[in-house]
Amino acid sequence: MSDAASDSSSDADLGEFIGLPDGFTEEALAGFESDDGEEEDTDGKGITFAGAAPGSAAKRKLAAPLYSLALVERLVIESDGERLAEILDDVRAVVEASEDLRADTGVIPLQMEVLRMAQLLAAGDFMGVIESPLVNGVIAAEDLSKHSVSRVKNRTPRFLHERVIEHIDKGLGEVCGSRTFRDPEMSSPENHVNQRVLRAVSCMFLAAACLNLYMQANWTGPPVDPVKLEKWYPLPYARGVYDQGEAKSKTNFLESAMEDIQADARATSVAMGKTAEDVEMDPNAELHARCALMMGANGEMVYRDSRLLHYMYTARIILRVMTYPTVSPSAVDPIDMLETAKIEEDDDEDEEPKLDQVRVDEMVTGNVRLALTHVITSSWWVARSATAHQETLESQEFGAPSLRQETDRGFKRSLKAMQRVFGENLEENGGCPELLSRLWLECGVACHKFKRVEDAKAAFHKARDAAGLEVGLSGKLGRRTKFQKEEKSQLVLMAASKTTVLRDEKANAEGASPPLAPTNKETAEGEGQEPDLEGEAGEAVPQNDWGTDFGKEKVIGIRKVKLEELDEYTPLHEKIQFEKTDDVEAETKLRGTLSLVDQSIVLALCMDVKNSYAMEGLTGEEMAAYVERVIQSPENWMVYSTALLIKSQLEFERSKTKERAVLQMQVLVDQQTDRLTPLQTRQDVVDNAAPVHERFKWLHALAWPALWELKRGLAQRYLELGVAGSALKIFEEVKLWEEAVDCLVIMDKRARAEELIRERLDVRPTANLMCVLGNLLQDPSWFEKAWEFSGKRYARAKRLWAIHAFGEGEYRESVKHMREALEINPLYPGSWFRLGAAAMRLEDWQLARVAFAHVAKQEPEDGDAWANLSSVHVKLGEFAAALKASAGAVKFSRNNWKIWENHISLAVQTNQWGVVIDGLSNLIDLRHARESGDQIDIQSLLLTVDALLIVRDKLKGAAEHGLDRASELGNVEARQDVSEELLDSWRAQLEALFDKFNEKCRPDPNAYKAMAVYFEGFGDLEKMRYNLLRRARTLAHQDGWERDESKLARIVNVLTDLHAKYSAAAASKDGDAKAAVMDEAVSLVRTAINRIKAGPHEEEAAPLEALLA
Repeated sequence: MSDAASDSSSDADLGEFIGLPDGFTEEALAGFESDDGEEEDTDGKGITFAGAAPGSAAKRKLAAPLYSLALVERLVIESDGERLAEILDDVRAVVEASEDLRADTGVIPLQMEVLRMAQLLAAGDFMGVIESPLVNGVIAAEDLSKHSVSRVKNRTPRFLHERVIEHIDKGLGEVCGSRTFRDPEMSSPENHVNQRVLRAVSCMFLAAACLNLYMQANWTGPPVDPVKLEKWYPLPYARGVYDQGEAKSKTNFLESAMEDIQADARATSVAMGKTAEDVEMDPNAELHARCALMMGANGEMVYRDSRLLHYMYTARIILRVMTYPTVSPSAVDPIDMLETAKIEEDDDEDEEPKLDQVRVDEMVTGNVRLALTHVITSSWWVARSATAHQETLESQEFGAPSLRQETDRGFKRSLKAMQRVFGENLEENGGCPELLSRLWLECGVACHKFKRVEDAKAAFHKARDAAGLEVGLSGKLGRRTKFQKEEKSQLVLMAASKTTVLRDEKANAEGASPPLAPTNKETAEGEGQEPDLEGEAGEAVPQNDWGTDFGKEKVIGIRKVKLEELDEYTPLHEKIQFEKTDDVEAETKLRGTLSLVDQSIVLALCMDVKNSYAMEGLTGEEMAAYVERVIQSPENWMVYSTALLIKSQLEFERSKTKERAVLQMQVLVDQQTDRLTPLQTRQDVVDNAAPVHERFKWLHALAWPALWELKRGLAQRYLELGVAGSALKIFEEVKLWEEAVDCLVIMDKRARAEELIRERLDVRPTANLMCVLGNLLQDPSWFEKAWEFSGKRYARAKRLWAIHAFGEGEYRESVKHMREALEINPLYPGSWFRLGAAAMRLEDWQLARVAFAHVAKQEPEDGDAWANLSSVHVKLGEFAAALKASAGAVKFSRNNWKIWENHISLAVQTNQWGVVIDGLSNLIDLRHARESGDQIDIQSLLLTVDALLIVRDKLKGAAEHGLDRASELGNVEARQDVSEELLDSWRAQLEALFDKFNEKCRPDPNAYKAMAVYFEGFGDLEKMRYNLLRRARTLAHQDGWERDESKLARIVNVLTDLHAKYSAAAASKDGDAKAAVMDEAVSLVRTAINRIKAGPHEEEAAPLEALLA
């Protein structure tokens, strides 16, 4: 740190100040406009500013940095309040020791306040950040009473994003002590760039505080103190615009917003069939509803009863402005930046998104844009806010396209920013591994929440590699039950990185050996005894289950429900019991304490297992191994809570642990509150729960759900247990009315369900409630009302309307409604599938092809979509494309014999004989396992044999003509452009198919005929005769053929052909050898003659008798 005054530093200080490497400053500054709007000029040695006299280009001198801004931004990302507090103390000491620094009224006070804001933000004091004098000018109410009527009337509307830009450029803060945060008019130009950068960072911290405050109220707890919020609720810019035509009576934004809300209420009354009249309402609640309306994304509405939604709205606007400042203030509403964004998916991540009504605003000068380029983590916060925005939507089945693209772009820009700071080859160089792991981890969690499984998997693996974490499943002998005498192999996760140590080693390194849990002194005898966290019988038992000690910290308020609390005679151990071994490496991987980043990665990989496989027994066991590896070494409140939640979800699928799972989930719900509950009975536990900053450290890197989703999951499990009343109570508490209606229907209270929805419509009408009522009554008029009520923005209304029309057979109406819904939000594969099905009913094959192609792209594992796409291609005569689509169908629907038959048929039509043979082989396996129907497609088998013979003949002809390939002979029925090698491969496949048929299938005379034709064609006459003999025996063993003229004629022809083949083989032999060859054929002919003579058609035996003459 330097004590030098602001006029004594060099240009290199900017790089240190903003935390960027040398050389970046000049490249970043080049080409931007200066204060006067003229281009800057560089001489290669220093940065000059416009307005200087020719030949006297003055160097910009930058104030001495008191700290690295890049480091501060990183510590805020990591919620490391302790380190920031240390930096703040050091900086204060430096300033106090320097008279020049104390006298500075420009950059130094800004640096101090930004650092203080960072420390408050990382420490969890979000209201302290919002109340900072540096940023309160951005969000304070604007009093227009001092302005003349003409000035107010002609004034350009001021939106929040305009305030942010103006604050960065000129400053809107209040006076702090004797110093001002506004640029002094007479200050030197060299301080301007530093001040703008600092004000830009302060805006980012303001947005981050608003986002975190919203997430504290809805994700982590503890509940936000309403007294602290009273001053800032409702925020005056929540509507962000006032009516210029009536500006005379306006004194702030809030009044105009209230008038708009009154108009909405009147319109709502009309929509509900009531008289249009003013209604009394709670301004705060209605303003909250206004924010909910404006934050809808791609036709999906937000969960209206989320708390402090206006803070989320504020964060989204500020962060969007900081990332993409070229947004016109003439937009009708600031939310246009969120909802109408048309971000192109291209390779240039640095290109600004194309927005509707966008132009480069004159306010957004090069100076502001320059300042924003130095805010390194703004894109990271954008990605975090977009992910939280997605989770706030009512429907999370898939994702809002604009939010998904915004998240992608945010993480891509964050990675590039890290590369600029730490080097291009960030991953190879291993620079800043924990921060890189966190970035990839948050990116993967975001992809998981947007239902992008493959992208999430790739990001999780990159996070694992960056952290140097080695993970692998293994087996280890252990006991699950108390009465188990012999150890059985158990699935365990072996995980370790460079930071992983055994508990004893970690304690020795710290110079102490604290227990992992509060111990009972009477049972924990002797030094070095390690109490079991789970409280096993015969070991040290915790005095209570409310706290878990570890290292130098203590996580309080996470109660782990024990099995013995519910059933003292339970045979199950709390955790699998393993014997310790002397293998230190193996014990470290099995029991070693993982760092927080490693634990978060393990939980992410657990989610990847769930995403990759069906939820069956083995999948649950594999996930349980991941979870247990984290639970055994609790290090953080949020990480531990997430692990307990996943464990509860897994245990609910097992009958012996189902009740414990539900109670554990109830505990996790209760710990979000500050009130006592039946499972949270001690006030000291509530008061001393984990602090806010502890809960936020790894929140964004975990798949921890919002509070209403957590309660939804608990209520759904109550419902599965048959406790519908408790489930209904929870659904009503969180105002999930659709689920509440489902509960009432299950309880056979449909009338009460309808009454409930109508009551809610009277209290607060919403498009969602109208859809729920329409679904309950199967009345499409309610879907129409919901569509109109939402201003034709609520896509779910159209989806339900389309589904209802489809069920009624009105396919054209269904197509119309579904297309309108998909225009708003195209990321709904179920809607595309329904559209394709309706189009097929209408024989609109082009539309059906487009629809099913979208399903296959969004849900590549949907076998039915691939199968339907294949059928559509067939209708369009596109057989090659149909075969490719059919290949996707059999890949993901391998147990559907109908799809296999279609696949084989398409392969025959396109002469893909290898595909035909493979399909026939799989069909045999499938039908043999189910013992159903014919086990092979005889027609396809015969066509395949004929095709191979034709290929053989064409290859033989090509060789005789001196040609290299059969295709040069012209068109043939078989596949063209084949070689001897390919033919040999097909022959090997086909002969393997014959062997599988002989092993698994019932005797079939037609199959034996195909085999005989094949072996005769390729010169294996012995196998040919053998298969003809099997064919004849199969036919001869049928019942009653001698009484059926058609069957009798077939037997006679088959035996005649058989006798001729054997006679030809015996012609070259004499005596006993000839008789041996003919013996089986003659015996079969004689048996047939005897059966014919015993039947009604005795004369039909004459041809066979002639063979033996």
